[in-house]
Amino acid sequence: MRFLLALFLLLSSASVFSQSKGALETPKNGTAISGKYMFSGWVCEAELVEVVIDGGSGLKAAYGTARGDTQSQCGDSDNGFGLLVNMANLGAGEHQAVVFADGQEVGRSTFTVTELSTGKFSRNLEALALEYNFPSFGREVWLNWVESTQNFMITREQNTPDPYDISGGWYSDIYDAGALISTARFYEDREEVWIMLAYSGGWELYSGYVNGTRAEVQTISPFGPNVSATVDFSDYTNGVITVNSCFSANGYICAFSAGAKISIRKIVGNNAGASTPVDGMLSTPKEGD
Repeated sequence: MRFLLALFLLLSSASVFSQSKGALETPKNGTAISGKYMFSGWVCEAELVEVVIDGGSGLKAAYGTARGDTQSQCGDSDNGFGLLVNMANLGAGEHQAVVFADGQEVGRSTFTVTELSTGKFSRNLEALALEYNFPSFGREVWLNWVESTQNFMITREQNTPDPYDISGGWYSDIYDAGALISTARFYEDREEVWIMLAYSGGWELYSGYVNGTRAEVQTISPFGPNVSATVDFSDYTNGVITVNSCFSANGYICAFSAGAKISIRKIVGNNAGASTPVDGMLSTPKEGD
């Protein structure tokens, strides 16, 4: 009996010691992914590394790429594995991946897939998206749609012309005037700006551009005087309109003379009502959204 117990313990220990160390690093548990994506991680020693998705058949992963960061745990560095999958083929919703090394589980992850309405592999699409103040304040990245990856990829990083994201509703407490600012991007070095200023004496339309924390604008409406102005933004929610020049025209008299300053504060839009940017998710998608 003692011999059998010792043999059992020896075999059990051998099984434990022979089990290879490893980890499934991407996708991380609880993340959302889309497009063509690489399941990847590392395994110290294996003849076969497989990824099982949603309990299906094992998919063989490429194994043996250099991973210098695993040297201390494995004694060598040729331990990386990867498996490229078009996530749209899995279908939208929650999925689970489990990685096995020679039949032994080394990691698992639950993730959520988003599938475009255009199908499993979208073709002949073009799009550009801009992300302000990333990866740091005052910088921006350009995200272009790339068909081969079925995803948006960072194609440029540069100084952003609109670091305070000025579009939104602004208000002047002193003059009881409201300003609605709209923006659009057509050029690399500036953000186009349209301002509708409404006050007790009427309303005016301006157009111009912002670069950094200053906007240069002038009136474009025939219903009002000819005005040139500069808008300086001190932070996300505060700005000052300075009238550079004003000439009465079209039967309208200037409400503000040259040199007049109108303090405005943001009351509608990103970061409205806050003196500093507020991080956090604005809304949480719910099932069925």
